[in-house]
Amino acid sequence: MNSRLAVEPLDFRIREILLRRIVSGELEPGSNLTETRLAEELGASRTPLRHALVRLEQEGFLVLEPNRGFFVSPLSSEEAHELYPILSALEQLALRQGPPDAREVEALTRRNEEYAAMPPGDLDATVAANFAWHEALLAGCANARLMTLIRTLRAQVYRYELSFFSPGEARLAKSVDLHRAILEALERGDLEQAGARLDAHWAADLDSLVSDPPSPAG
Repeated sequence: MNSRLAVEPLDFRIREILLRRIVSGELEPGSNLTETRLAEELGASRTPLRHALVRLEQEGFLVLEPNRGFFVSPLSSEEAHELYPILSALEQLALRQGPPDAREVEALTRRNEEYAAMPPGDLDATVAANFAWHEALLAGCANARLMTLIRTLRAQVYRYELSFFSPGEARLAKSVDLHRAILEALERGDLEQAGARLDAHWAADLDSLVSDPPSPAG
């Protein structure tokens, strides 16, 4: 058994399982999470399950409706326009606190070229690769609390990317170019410009939402 899993509290492991299902779209927006069925499926008692559900509600992935239970949070244009700028601001803060060195910039450049060579029609893979590149960009940030916030927001944004972005060569090429612009600024040691270009990257992603945006009802 994985030693890390063996020592993690059960409610944390349940949260991770449910979060993966929500982010992947397996649990669609508006889906009802029936506690009795989930407890039986996961082989868990109601107490750790309830703790996991409450935490996911606090993080914005679930909503609790009185006398009805927990539901997967809907996707909306309003939320998207809240999430992306916050994620951008926090990533810029993390970049300032732990910018990559020259060796790490070279590794990020190679990783971006691998990203550029991916099949553009595979949305799941390209979104995952983009988010992995951002994680690598901020690997030098030692502020664990900040990185936890960023990862939670990324998971929320991930739902929008998978649900409402259209895959294609143009979007992949634009993302690659935005990564290159960030790296070019880092190579020059211009951290302020790198942060501005990181912000432009998330702003471009938000602008690239499909023309039929998510409705408040999800």
